[in-house]
Amino acid sequence: MNSRDIAVDASDRTQTGASKRAQSDWRVLPLNRLVAIIALLAAGMRIQVFSGFTTLSVITIILLPVTVPAVLAAKPARRLTFVLVASVLSGSLLAWSSSGTINEVNAIYIAIFTLSNFGIYMVVAWATSVLGMERTAVFYCVGAVLSLALDSSTIAVNPWKYGFSLPVAVIVCGFLSNRSKSLAVIGLVSLGVLGALLDSRSFFAVCVTTAGILIYGKWRGAENRKSRIESAAFLTLSVAAVYVMGSRLLIDGVFGTTNQLLTVAQASSSASLLLSARPEWMATIALMQNHPIGYGLGAVPSQGDYLTAVAGLREIGVNAGGDYYTGYMFGGHFKLHSVLADFWVNFGLVGLVCGVVIVSALLAALLREITSPDLSILCVFTSLSALWFMFFGPFLTNLPWVMFALAIAHFRRAHSAGPVGVASRNGKV
Repeated sequence: MNSRDIAVDASDRTQTGASKRAQSDWRVLPLNRLVAIIALLAAGMRIQVFSGFTTLSVITIILLPVTVPAVLAAKPARRLTFVLVASVLSGSLLAWSSSGTINEVNAIYIAIFTLSNFGIYMVVAWATSVLGMERTAVFYCVGAVLSLALDSSTIAVNPWKYGFSLPVAVIVCGFLSNRSKSLAVIGLVSLGVLGALLDSRSFFAVCVTTAGILIYGKWRGAENRKSRIESAAFLTLSVAAVYVMGSRLLIDGVFGTTNQLLTVAQASSSASLLLSARPEWMATIALMQNHPIGYGLGAVPSQGDYLTAVAGLREIGVNAGGDYYTGYMFGGHFKLHSVLADFWVNFGLVGLVCGVVIVSALLAALLREITSPDLSILCVFTSLSALWFMFFGPFLTNLPWVMFALAIAHFRRAHSAGPVGVASRNGKV
């Protein structure tokens, strides 16, 4: 037996041992499993209990004795904890030293919101050691679906696009994790087409890109993986291909007249389709150039800040005089429609570093999956969708999903207890 065979045999024994421990734990410690399931449902639902406290806040506090050790045991988790706490402190210091107007109520809210949503990361991180990644993700998203079903008032305009699409997709990915790759590809493409028909173009792109990565992984084979450089090149080409082909299909009206008219209007501007669809980055870049250190928690935009942003938007032909810009983006607060940009504006340069750490972790998870012989569609999908939100998703709406995806990315390799609802050969449920 050569050294490679010895290494493979040792790896197999380690994985088998881990599987047996997970199987044994499931039967011997049912209370742990029950607590984890309840915690994930509560974290996913985030129902307000009293005075700003949600079920997430309550469950996070109750589980601190088990979630803190789980987080501190992993180096990536310790790094995230440090930069996130440092970001909130930085944002507080910027607000305290600012000569501009500060909305103290808004400042406190953003700080509490950020730290409380880190509770999602903590709960998911611990739950993966108890339930495994697939079960953890599915139960969290079941909670999210239940919450939306009980109160869909905030997503009444387009329930699929603004609510159900992501958690439903994760539930589907969880059940397809250890099934046929072909079935998984069909499921993802079907979800993506549904999303496109329901005006969710970014969801379509994430689903199709995930399917493409699955096809690539199956084509390369477990014994023919290449370096992360090749994986990075493939990921870049995949995103570019989905962007080009998706744009063409939308412009040709394949996904309906509404999508066609919107895409044609955006494509006809002087900027790229992506910048036309999400022009907020032009305003963000202009603000960064004018005030690079950030603004701080609760900062209220001045007239000068607004005019600076308007100048940036005009570079791509956007008229910033509508309610969206005067109300949503700069109406007594900064909302730059990007988790990364809002990290910078609220927490300053430390917040920007925190955002870069998160983006790097998600990208690393994607590259790791592409080169892995046991590629996880769930990890790929959540990482891709979280990356989109980091660049193009509202902070207050999408930070919970980013924290969830980041926990999956960090702890995916640490624990795995098999696919949901499937009795595999080694007896896992």
